[in-house]
Amino acid sequence: MSDASDASDASNGKAPVRASVAAAWRFFFAHWAEFAPAAAVVALAAGLGDLFQAMAPAGGRIISLALSTVAGAVFFAAVLRRAVRNEATGPFGLSFGADEVRLIGVSLSLLVMIAPIVLLVALVLFVTVLGRVAGTPQELQALLADPDRFSRVVAERLGPTGEAAFSLFVFLVCAIVIWLLVRLVVINAASIGERRIVIFQTWSWTHGNFLRVLAAIVLTRLPAVIVSYFLSALLVTITGGASPASPVEVFLVGGFSGFVGAMSEIPALALAAHLYRGLRPTDFVPK
Repeated sequence: MSDASDASDASNGKAPVRASVAAAWRFFFAHWAEFAPAAAVVALAAGLGDLFQAMAPAGGRIISLALSTVAGAVFFAAVLRRAVRNEATGPFGLSFGADEVRLIGVSLSLLVMIAPIVLLVALVLFVTVLGRVAGTPQELQALLADPDRFSRVVAERLGPTGEAAFSLFVFLVCAIVIWLLVRLVVINAASIGERRIVIFQTWSWTHGNFLRVLAAIVLTRLPAVIVSYFLSALLVTITGGASPASPVEVFLVGGFSGFVGAMSEIPALALAAHLYRGLRPTDFVPK
């Protein structure tokens, strides 16, 4: 936001949708090349993570999660330092210091916040749904491997009323998660801007702006999602749709997906930085 628009937005408490989306994409086109090295770090972590999972599924998932968390923090910090503070730290903007640790802390805080919701969904899913559609673990595994058959069996076993109730439950859970994420959309940018972890202190900033912020997020992410989809389709075309056979192929396919995913996050991070600057109260003091 320009200084004038920042002041205007702070005074009327509204998030301008079109201006916010335009600012996010202007930032992307002005700086995308700057963040390619940081995206390459994400690609490396994604490729190695997929490789570890292919070699040892159980332990590999833990290693993959750790790699993606650290690499994601490095990438997010590089983008947000430029978007919020107009700074670049370390070679190619890459570093691992206080900013990255703060972003890892934010991620862990969100995980703790959303974990009860995920556990609730899992409990309902296993108790009320999977227990009715599969008598044995082998039968359940076979159903999960065939999504179309799984959907048909769920519809048959639960009946119209049960299926409708379960669909409503899933819808409500998704709505709650979306509501939380929209209300807390600026927490990463704010943690970089304030140089300390701020989560619920930013809660009131989006009050009365839910639909505006949600619209800005959707409009910002939609082009990136479309481009990512076509690039993924191109990868499928090149590889013939077959699962990677060799470790090198696993690494390259995972790395490509990680790089595309990282670059597609830049507009969303720029949007969060834009909203942070515009919605931050002038008298805000982090605690």
